[in-house]
Amino acid sequence: MQPFQALVPQLREFYERKARMATEDVIAAARHEKIVCETTVRTGLLVETILAAESAAELVVLGQRGEGFEATGEWLGSNVERVVRKSIKPCLITPLEFRPIRSILAAYDGSQHANHALYTAVELAKSLEAKLTILTVETSHDEEQKSWALKEAMDLAARQGVVGRPVALHGAPEEKILEVASSQEQDLVVMGAYGHTRLRELVLGSTTNHIIRKSPIPVLLAR
Repeated sequence: MQPFQALVPQLREFYERKARMATEDVIAAARHEKIVCETTVRTGLLVETILAAESAAELVVLGQRGEGFEATGEWLGSNVERVVRKSIKPCLITPLEFRPIRSILAAYDGSQHANHALYTAVELAKSLEAKLTILTVETSHDEEQKSWALKEAMDLAARQGVVGRPVALHGAPEEKILEVASSQEQDLVVMGAYGHTRLRELVLGSTTNHIIRKSPIPVLLAR
C-alpha cells in the first residue's frame, strides 16, 4: 500500500542491522571460548530457512523462549515448536541461563526412539565426563514392566562403559521427568523425538511438547 511503501527499505535496513549485531555477538562469544565459528545471514521465512540449512548440520540449537516472551509470556516460541516438529536432525532446546553439563538425565521407555536417545546420552556422558541418570516412568502399576525397561537401559549403558544411576517412578511421564530434572541437579535432559512423518509433524506428542515448554534445563531431542 502506498503510505507504507516507503517503510520497506527502512524495515529491511533495520533487520539487516539486527542480524549483523547478532552474528557479531556470536563471533565474539566463540572467540572468547576459542571455538571456530562461521556465520551467515539469510533472507526468507524463518522456519523454512532453518530447515533448509540443517542439511549441513548434525545438531540444531534453539532458544526455548520466543523473541516476544516478555510480552506474551510464552515459554516456547511458535517458530521453535514448528522447527522441532519438522526437523529431521537432533534438536537442543535451551533456556536463557547457561550452565556446564555435569549431569545428564536420560528418559527411557523401551521404545526405538528412547533407545537411540539413550545411546546419545551415553556418548555425551563419556565425552563430557558427566554423571548419567536413567529414568523410567511406568504409567500403569506393572512393576515388572518398569523393572524390565530400567534393567535393559542400565545394561545398554554398561556395555558402552558407562555406569548409570537408575531411577524408576510411577505416574505421568512428563511430570516425573520434570520433577527429576528440577530436584536432582540435572543439567541436561535427553529423550527421543518422534520420527519425521506427516502425522508426527502435526502432533509432536504431549509428553515431548510439555517437557520442552516447561523444562528449566536444556532438552536434547534425539532423532
